[in-house]
Formats: sequence, C-alpha cells, structure tokens
Amino acid sequence: MECPEYEDILFKLAVQEKDWPRVQEMVKTKLGKKKKNLVGYLVGKGYASAAVELAESPEEKFALAVEASDFQLAF
Repeated sequence: MECPEYEDILFKLAVQEKDWPRVQEMVKTKLGKKKKNLVGYLVGKGYASAAVELAESPEEKFALAVEASDFQLAF
C-alpha cells in the first residue's frame, strides 16, 4: 500500500518536470478521486492549459482555456 503523501509528491514532481503524459496517467489511475484538487493545483501553478485535458465538463474546459488565454482551444 502506497502512502498518499508519496503519490502527491510524485504528482508534483511530474508537474514540475512538465511530464504531461505522466500527469494524465496518474490522474486516470491513482489520483482520479482527487481530480478537482489536481486541476486547481495545475491552475494555481500557471498550467491552466494542461488542466484543460483533465477537466470533465465542457464548461470547465472552456473556463480553463480562457484562463490560459488559449482562445482557439476555448472555441
């Protein structure tokens, strides 16, 4: 059994290294239950465009794309 704090550290390390495929994989598998917190973390770190991929609803994706100033993605 893995420690939740260890998983959080691995997630933060993947974000710091901008390893987006690994971030997505971690969210889909072990961290899926905390998805909203993870999206908020990415936005807070200035990676709103990466958070768009984790968002579930079209409204949430739109808001994140606008926040990232990626208007083409927003449309």
